Amino acid sequence: MKAPYWGSLVGQALWNVCVIAEKAVPGIVTVQAKKGRDVEVKKSKGNNNATSTDNGAANGTVTIETVIYNESQWLLWQEFLPTIDPNRPGATSQPLGIIHPETQARGITSIFVTDIVGEPPTGRGGKRFTISCIEYAPKPKPPKKKSSIKQAKVDVKREGKSAPKGATIGKTQITNEDWAARSVGKTFI
Repeated sequence: MKAPYWGSLVGQALWNVCVIAEKAVPGIVTVQAKKGRDVEVKKSKGNNNATSTDNGAANGTVTIETVIYNESQWLLWQEFLPTIDPNRPGATSQPLGIIHPETQARGITSIFVTDIVGEPPTGRGGKRFTISCIEYAPKPKPPKKKSSIKQAKVDVKREGKSAPKGATIGKTQITNEDWAARSVGKTFI
């Protein structure tokens, strides 16, 4: 699904709202999402250049800023905060879903909140909070193990009428009767 353009009235409304764990973040919201590569750079003594090693894709980071302008938003924030607070008693280590056009455009759908910073209220009446997050990436599945049955490549002409011990077609063991019924001169794998 493509992220909406911010210039339309509907787009503006969507870009000012962020949903985390199926709850809207109170206030006026701005979201930054960053994705990149994990590149290790090593400099050796006596050389002018460094070597770099690409370690694959790095988890994305998401920074959410919200500004609370009125009392009703402040009350909503206090109800919302326990949902995302990473250090609350009994906090779950489960990833939280996130919905915002910026994260949608970068392919980030689940996050872990790493910290929340609140600034003092300003003279204009707003209070700013910054929510720092890291993209959740599930643990990769281990590769499937290969079959323990070895596949024998056997030429019928050389082996005669009885099947060699351990001969298979795919994972199916070949019997002497099956072997004799096959046409002579074919190779079985």
